[in-house]
Order: sequence, then C-alpha cells, then structure tokens
Amino acid sequence: MQLRKGQSSMMEYIIMTFFMMIIITFMVMMFLGIQFMNIDSESSKQKMDRSLALMKSFSKTPLFSKDSSITEDTVIYDKKLTAAMLNEAETCENLRKIFGLHWSIEVAVIDGETEQLCDWTDYDNCNKWILCEEEITEGVLIRDIPVNVYRDSTDTVEAGLMTVKTYV
Repeated sequence: MQLRKGQSSMMEYIIMTFFMMIIITFMVMMFLGIQFMNIDSESSKQKMDRSLALMKSFSKTPLFSKDSSITEDTVIYDKKLTAAMLNEAETCENLRKIFGLHWSIEVAVIDGETEQLCDWTDYDNCNKWILCEEEITEGVLIRDIPVNVYRDSTDTVEAGLMTVKTYV
C-alpha cells in the first residue's frame, strides 16, 4: 500500500511538472511571437518614414525647385528635371549619396495629354520625368504627392503628381 501511495505521489508530481513545462513553453512562445510582431511593425514604420522623408526632401530640395531657397511653396522646375535626365547615371549616383539607395522618383504633369517622357529633343511637348528607376517589381513602397511644376517654355505653373518608389 505504501508503495502505491508513493508511486501515486510521484505520478502526480511528474504530471504537474509536465503541465508546468507546457505552460512555460506556451508563455515563452507567446512572448517571442509578440516580440517578432513588434519588430515587423517597427520595420514597416521605418520604411514608411523613409519614403515620406524622401518625398518631402525631394520636393523641397533646391536641386529641382525654381528658386534656390527652400520654402513652403516650392515649385519643381521642369528644366532642372530634364537636365537631370540628360546624364541620369551620374545624376542618380550623386542623388543617392544625398538621399540613400534604392529609390526612384517620377514627376508627371497632369494636363490631360498622353504621357510623354521628357528629354532635350522634345522638351516643349513632354509631361513626365523619371529619375533613378530600378528594375525591381516586388517589395516596392509607392507614395504619391501633388506638386507644382513650373513649365519654362510656357512660363506657367501646372499641377503635377510626384511618385516616390522605395525598394525594400
């Protein structure tokens, strides 16, 4: 009888230890899952912040604005965009030193016409500029912002859309 009582106590202890280990393992797995979700959320937030910062910086930079000062009502100058596209490889290399790697910018004038990429040969009839485009189709974060584009040929300011792509 003593032996059975001892075995019974030992089995209770083993079963209780087994369930405690299961509970502890479950709690550790929950904790790790929450940590991984927080890391993923923070990573997404940083990617979004980079995209927005790049968009704001690019729209306000004196490299492409009509005047040479940074103001709240900055207008993107079409001649500067076209000049940047003339020697795009060198321009992109220099811009990536300023803004970082893995991004591209597209500026399009919203004029109801068919989109035509700008270059020096057809400068007056174009309405779209693309800088530093990469051939990546997956993992692209795309943000749009309305901008003003100063058209030098007609001395007018037209509405445009700047699209910033960050490759993650």
